[in-house]
Amino acid sequence: MSERQNRYYRRHREKILARRKKYEREYTARPEIKKHRQNYDRVRRIGITQEQVDAKLAEQGGVCGLCGLPFTGVAPRADHNHVTGEFRGVLHRHCNLGLGTFNDDPILLAKAARYLLQFIPAEDTNVRISKDDHKM
Repeated sequence: MSERQNRYYRRHREKILARRKKYEREYTARPEIKKHRQNYDRVRRIGITQEQVDAKLAEQGGVCGLCGLPFTGVAPRADHNHVTGEFRGVLHRHCNLGLGTFNDDPILLAKAARYLLQFIPAEDTNVRISKDDHKM
């Protein structure tokens, strides 16, 4: 940069940075840019293409591989084994985060399920499983 450009930048720094920030916010909010970034990040981080995600989603019948509910208004997330990198399935964001929170440990998840099952009231109609279905 020339000295003249440096002086201009120093005088107008706040305005320039605000304009850049506004442009970046508007640019990254565009649906096609969001989709491109999600695809790029997924391939870069875990090596899974959108075609693989679509195929797995079709195999799962268009529902979350964990909870079995459809993806209404939320983007499906690719679930993978953090040790092997193996692509396991397509989940809701919160279902995927739940597995990650428990470090993908099935024993810890079973303990969490056992803990929660003891607090289900008999008259609770929102529960999709019964206590008898999952005795541990």
